[in-house]
Amino acid sequence: SGFSYIVSAKARDRVGNEQSVFVAGESSNTFQYEADAPSSLVTSISSGAIYREIALISGTADDQGLLSNISLVELQIRDFNINNIEDGDDAYWNGTSWIASTYVAVNFVGGASGTWSYTNIPAFTGGRTYRLSVRARDAGCNQESDKPGPIFKVDKTSPTASIPKS
Repeated sequence: SGFSYIVSAKARDRVGNEQSVFVAGESSNTFQYEADAPSSLVTSISSGAIYREIALISGTADDQGLLSNISLVELQIRDFNINNIEDGDDAYWNGTSWIASTYVAVNFVGGASGTWSYTNIPAFTGGRTYRLSVRARDAGCNQESDKPGPIFKVDKTSPTASIPKS
């Protein structure tokens, strides 16, 4: 992975005549092979944090192989639902509603490395727990394995204060 290769062909006919002149691109071809998947990371949300509102989710993506650029970055927003436990009853944001399971494409800026952002944020429900996961794919169709990202909570309840009467 990450190397350039040259494939050459030499012709010989049935009577034994062999090709003596080689022309690059006709008798040979050079190609690069990369099998390394890119990597990505959520940077705007911290695991264990509590948020009231989120307007933007963002991060980075990088293809260390440097033979091909990032072609796609996808984000998964997972709602642990009312039980706040990661289980089979979870819902996933598809860009417009919560469904069984999905990733959504994000806006990536860069080449072999860069930043990504997502602004089509769902209306998070207070008192719930969520997980973000992100994955990237390069132009060679090498896709990053799914991996769990940060888990965070949403709290939309304002605190109250009172002064006791004496």
